[in-house]
Amino acid sequence: MRNVEWRHVRSLLEAAGTVVEEPNGKLLVTLGPETEVFVPPHGKDVDVQQLLTCGAC
Repeated sequence: MRNVEWRHVRSLLEAAGTVVEEPNGKLLVTLGPETEVFVPPHGKDVDVQQLLTCGAC
């Protein structure tokens, strides 16, 4: 399966909704009435399957 760079994921989230970075590095992402917490990966890549199955997608 192909990976996507985290910076691209974050850019997409910022284009689609409101993104607030917490002091601990987690992202609060609000899309419409829903807010989800995203934890950045330790590396630079995110697995595509992980993105497709996340609650905010």
